[in-house]
Amino acid sequence: MLFGTPVDELVAAIREEIIGDQLTLEQHPEGIDRLDQHGWLVQHSLWLIHCEQLIGDEGNRRLDFYLSTKSIPKNTEILVCIEDGSEEKRAQLEKEYGSRIRVVTGKRLLVAKASSYLNTANPIKGRAGKEYILAWNNAVCTLLDEFGEANYG
Repeated sequence: MLFGTPVDELVAAIREEIIGDQLTLEQHPEGIDRLDQHGWLVQHSLWLIHCEQLIGDEGNRRLDFYLSTKSIPKNTEILVCIEDGSEEKRAQLEKEYGSRIRVVTGKRLLVAKASSYLNTANPIKGRAGKEYILAWNNAVCTLLDEFGEANYG
């Protein structure tokens, strides 16, 4: 649940706003349990993270590592959800991660930011969308090579 809405419903709302191939949006609820699988994680361009995964003693150190280093493509869209709208949490997250993340404080904003990002990297947008996808693919391949995880099989 995020913002009082089941994640399936949020994914459906985002999918409805995607122009073109709506199947490009896949839900991976096991994501946090697979943080040790860099080669899998790095291939996903949109992340939804609850703020509690990053704040305080309860924060996830591996997730913090990914956001604080160059171990994921810079164009990965990382939406951090603050359900209670806390400005203190927002300030803390923005101080820690800067422009690496986008903070969202409500369902409508989450849907708008996620669908906007997915529509940017969309072949239906023409040359710009295709170039964005190619740049993304190249960044992923470079990282997989650097981390010794490439499997061109």
